[in-house]
Amino acid sequence: MLEISNLVVRYGSILALRGISLEVNEGEIVGVIGPNGAGKSTMLMASAAAIPVAEGDIRFEGKSVVGERPEVVVERGISLVPEGRHIFHTLNVGENLDLGATVRKDSAGVEEDKQRVFDLFPILKEYLNTPAGKLSGGEQQMLAIGRALLARPRLLMLDEPSLGLAPIVIDRVFETLEELRDNGVTILLVEQHAERTLELADRVYVIRTGNIEIAGTPDELAANPEFERAFLGFV
Repeated sequence: MLEISNLVVRYGSILALRGISLEVNEGEIVGVIGPNGAGKSTMLMASAAAIPVAEGDIRFEGKSVVGERPEVVVERGISLVPEGRHIFHTLNVGENLDLGATVRKDSAGVEEDKQRVFDLFPILKEYLNTPAGKLSGGEQQMLAIGRALLARPRLLMLDEPSLGLAPIVIDRVFETLEELRDNGVTILLVEQHAERTLELADRVYVIRTGNIEIAGTPDELAANPEFERAFLGFV
């Protein structure tokens, strides 16, 4: 579904990604783990067409997204839940959710998808008219995920969804990701909790200093003697 090939991204003179390649197949949860500053968020932002690419290609369902406008990428079926959530604090929960559906024209389908979001996160329906800034961190994360789902993505990308959350809320976030996969959403997950990612993901990539250092299924990584060195290098 998603194929990243020899991707290079620069911020001025800083080389953030040094030619990484990875793929996400339909129906998978693919995890990306690594230390802060490794390039994980940069990879997601490039895949969402939110930052320019210096070299390489990113193809979604066989067609490049490089050079596209971000809203076109959303229309094509990719949604990003960014680190820090980026919700609109002065808008209420309902208005934030509506923003996720701005690329869609099927109002009946949007209402159906809102009900699915409320099934996943009942608290959002309870706080529908509440300013988003008054929600807890976990509730804001639920709102950010719900907003992304209203674009009806085929590929959902999440950047550190557990950051700053209490353990019980982290459990709910990971349960939700499993539910979404079971319902046909493909997921690319950047996450600080390496152990939880290994428990959830079908395959995992380890990124360090802009390079993919090791990759495989959780079982393959556990059997690879190089993984402990890579893993312990940032945990």
